[in-house]
Amino acid sequence: MQAVIGTVRKFVIIFQLSVSCLLFVPTVNAANIDSRIFNFQQKMANAGNAKAQFKLAYMYETGRGVNRDLAAARKWYSKSLNQKFMAAGHRLTFLDVEKSGFLSKHRSWVNTVIRDANNGDDNVMFLLANMYEKGIGVKSDLKKARHYYQRSTAKGNADAESRLFALDQHMRKVLAAKDKQRKLEQARKKADAEKLAKQKRKEKLKAKQASIKNKKTKILKAEKEKQRLHAERKKLADERKKLAKMKLELAKKRASQKKAEQKTVIAETKANKSEDEFEADLCTGKAARFRTQCN
Repeated sequence: MQAVIGTVRKFVIIFQLSVSCLLFVPTVNAANIDSRIFNFQQKMANAGNAKAQFKLAYMYETGRGVNRDLAAARKWYSKSLNQKFMAAGHRLTFLDVEKSGFLSKHRSWVNTVIRDANNGDDNVMFLLANMYEKGIGVKSDLKKARHYYQRSTAKGNADAESRLFALDQHMRKVLAAKDKQRKLEQARKKADAEKLAKQKRKEKLKAKQASIKNKKTKILKAEKEKQRLHAERKKLADERKKLAKMKLELAKKRASQKKAEQKTVIAETKANKSEDEFEADLCTGKAARFRTQCN
């Protein structure tokens, strides 16, 4: 069992070392490989191979395996074009547009490039992909650039395959950046929404507190008004009681006075009656003829 485990561990270590070497070697040897390719294409170009002249010109144009030299690139593109390698003519026009800008005379060139690319020329498809990637002569469109890089790669164009790999990495970075920006925007919107919701809750609470305060104020005001009306009613009731008492006392007084007046009248009446009776008595009998008041 231990022997098996030991063997597995050795295999894992060897595998890890192999992977490390595979990752390290391309990085170290990439420049050497490009230099070797350049030397090979140069020999073929000097021998009069139109395609090699085109490849060599492209390496001068991009600085792959050699220092970038646009004059040398134009020279080799021209030599390739002289041998009817039409993709070289398109690259020469591309360099002119890249340098001086897109002019109205270049419109027909763009249409020709699109036509030749759709006809299956891998080098022209690669060029059209470059144009879409850089936005030269056409509107920048990375999806279309990737489409033509893929078609050119399928035709065996190694440069297109290299650019396709680089473009995919770039697009992944762009998508990652957009995704990050989208998430940041979502987070910002969420924060703004939460802030707005918090502000609304705060305003709602403030409005509710103000409403409660207003209701309390109204209740207190109504209570004070109620107390004031109650006090006024009590005061009015007290005044009415006082007035009623005064009226009662006045009525008693008047009744007492009336009674006293009645007694006085009765007394006076009795007194008068007594005098009249007394006079009447004087004027009766035999002696009345001798009294003057009776005559």
